[in-house]
Amino acid sequence: MTGARRIISVDSSGNVETVETEDARLTRERLRSLAWLLDSSIPIPGTRFTIGVDALIGLFPVVVGVVPFAGDLFDAAWKANQRNVRLLDAWLDRPEKAERSSRTFVAILIAGVALLLVLVGLLGYLLLRWIVGLYFWP
Repeated sequence: MTGARRIISVDSSGNVETVETEDARLTRERLRSLAWLLDSSIPIPGTRFTIGVDALIGLFPVVVGVVPFAGDLFDAAWKANQRNVRLLDAWLDRPEKAERSSRTFVAILIAGVALLLVLVGLLGYLLLRWIVGLYFWP
């Protein structure tokens, strides 16, 4: 029985930072390469800006990209695939820290949505009161 080779990262103090198998390392490298291809593989001449295959695919209207250019510009600037790989790396390296960050994000998101609903309800109430006041109280 052969054991899987493990790669151990150690900090300057000698503490173990990560332990991963060779397969996991290769998978991470493939994901980084794919994200680079989709987000940053094509340099725009004369600038430091890059776009990827993902942005080019989105330029085909109706077939692939419903709103031409608007979504593609956002996609080219946001580089979602590379962000997703960084998130995955962060979770694989420190799952407890990523989980804590995720809980904080969800709590802030829920509070934001609740605040939005309260504001929409308040504005709706004020608008309805104003409309009723126009027609029933001269």
